[in-house]
Amino acid sequence: MKRVLLTTIHPAPYITLWLEGLSSIVHVDSMFAHKASSEKGWKINVSENILLYSDLSFFEKIKLLGSYDLVIFCGWGLRENVLLSFGLLMYKTKVAFFLDHPIIGLTKVNFFAKALKKLIIKTADYIFPASKSCKDYLHLTYSVPLDKLLIFPYAHSSSNINVLNSINLERKNKLKLNQKIRVFTANRFEERKGYSVVLQAFSLLKEKGMLDEFEIIIAGNGSEYKNYLSEFSSLSNNIKLLGWIENHEYQFYIDNCDVYFHSSLFEPFGIPPIDAMQRGKSVIVSNGVKSCDVFDNQKDIGVYTYPANNPLILSNIFCDIYENKFHLYDHSQKIINLVERNYSININIETVKHALYSD
Repeated sequence: MKRVLLTTIHPAPYITLWLEGLSSIVHVDSMFAHKASSEKGWKINVSENILLYSDLSFFEKIKLLGSYDLVIFCGWGLRENVLLSFGLLMYKTKVAFFLDHPIIGLTKVNFFAKALKKLIIKTADYIFPASKSCKDYLHLTYSVPLDKLLIFPYAHSSSNINVLNSINLERKNKLKLNQKIRVFTANRFEERKGYSVVLQAFSLLKEKGMLDEFEIIIAGNGSEYKNYLSEFSSLSNNIKLLGWIENHEYQFYIDNCDVYFHSSLFEPFGIPPIDAMQRGKSVIVSNGVKSCDVFDNQKDIGVYTYPANNPLILSNIFCDIYENKFHLYDHSQKIINLVERNYSININIETVKHALYSD
């Protein structure tokens, strides 16, 4: 069986799902730079036997990585990843860099950095972009050959299909009894997440007397959390801010919502909308969410997109959802199929197979 090593900055739910999915075709291991995320609550389970960068010297890491058939480096922002990739040139190990869409305009790329990235691209066997828009960006910006760009999406979660069908049927029936529409989002409170636009949109809904038709749950922490806690609380008692929640709580809320929205002005990928669509939920996403570039606006099946800076259009979408509340679950299977075509774990599996077995 071929051996694959996945190296990454810190633990995350999508890393676990990658490892589980790839283990069906290869022996796959992971190595982390840090035991936990500095921004999010993700951390290594103490019962897990996980290898850390700090456990080995640089040359020990080179020797270890050289024993694998394929090493996937998650990102080129970690200097050691770049040095390790160059060190692997003396081995037969294939090297791939996983990248999501860069935050254009927020970081200035100098000439040296761009030249280094071009060198990385030239020496790596493959680049694994997270989405089609990232693939297009890398092709246009760095002239990466298309046959070197293999899409490798972030892994998204799913629920037991029988349990999920039962939840969705129950929610559909309760909406018919005029229960409030359950809306959920999980997004950190920082400027690029677009909460200023959401606040304006909700204010417009309140002016129309529509805001209290929704039960809105917002999960996430961040530097602007306290400010928005006050703003949203004063707007409506039906808006609840939870702060940071653990993955099992996130799974519960996304299972039991009717609509998921993601308001980021820019999001390099955006896993939660994909999680929600996998559950057959209607979604509202800004055009800044790069994972949803492939969906466009398909409101006829419950996939709504809007210009990230436009609170009026966002508020109108909520009004449209209210007008169609009895039909929110009519197209659940079409939504699920849309995700499966674009973001199934099978895409990751086929990408790794191609990288391992192509000449």
